[in-house]
Amino acid sequence: MRRRHVLVVLSTLGWSCDAPNEPVDPIWGKQPCAHCAMLVSQRETAAQLTTETGERLFFDDPGCMVGYIAERSPKVRLQWVHLGNQWVDPKVVRFRRGASTPMDFGFVPSVDGDATYADLERVARERSDMKESP
Repeated sequence: MRRRHVLVVLSTLGWSCDAPNEPVDPIWGKQPCAHCAMLVSQRETAAQLTTETGERLFFDDPGCMVGYIAERSPKVRLQWVHLGNQWVDPKVVRFRRGASTPMDFGFVPSVDGDATYADLERVARERSDMKESP
């Protein structure tokens, strides 16, 4: 009983035994996006990263993850996007352009996509530059 109590307290304080080198599912429909604060609820557009300090951040749109990195410059250890039933490295996967995504970046991981992570970075950078312009 005492051991169970300790685990409940540790989980309440945010302690986790998640390995920062492995992706984990967010709490679907309850986990806020670290960039826009919308809830991460669509698996096909979900993304996540871990920082060098072990912090794990979830995103509702791959563009939100890239925008977050561009705007805040965290020391990223690893990052993933959701493709099918698995988490994959966004720098090696292809993206389909023009898809409907939560924040309208329009990039969805796809086995037959025509876009790369660099294309997604360019679009996110352009959007960030537009927000900064008067």
